[in-house]
Amino acid sequence: MNWVDWVLIAMLAGGVVDGFRAGFVRLVIGMVALIVGFFAASWFHGSISGYLLPYVPNQTLATLISCQIIFFGVLVLGAMIAALIVRVFKLVGLTPVDRVLGAGVGLVRASLILVVIAMLIMAFIPNRLPAAVHRSTIAPYIFGTSNAVASATPYEIRQGVENTYAEIREQIERLRPVKRLPARKE
Repeated sequence: MNWVDWVLIAMLAGGVVDGFRAGFVRLVIGMVALIVGFFAASWFHGSISGYLLPYVPNQTLATLISCQIIFFGVLVLGAMIAALIVRVFKLVGLTPVDRVLGAGVGLVRASLILVVIAMLIMAFIPNRLPAAVHRSTIAPYIFGTSNAVASATPYEIRQGVENTYAEIREQIERLRPVKRLPARKE
């Protein structure tokens, strides 16, 4: 394990703690908003990126910014809806159960956030990953999941993710030490 693994573990642990604090209801609604926000950003970023082009130096940056605007806009809308429903749950007295279930959902949510971040990196910033990422124990699983999820995205994103994933797999195989069986004693 290297520093990349420790950062990923810290982010996942933070998701568990945050899930416990926020509760199940908030996280489920937030996770639905996360998924809807991801696909909305994937499919509709082009409608905003055209407006950003006069203000940013290139198309890639305009696309990245427009994805973030849509993604975070949907997350904010989901948070507002969740806040209303949480008030109802407090009146009923389900707060302890809500928090314990929230910890599990927090882990899933943190994992999804890592997958989205990995997908954006793979799609828009290829060929710039540090060697520590390739040597990581946990990162290949996140990149593999990102590659699988990319099949549901538009060609532009899917192609970038697939190309970067192929490169990552090649680097991992090259850096992984070859395990040899012990010689037979005769």
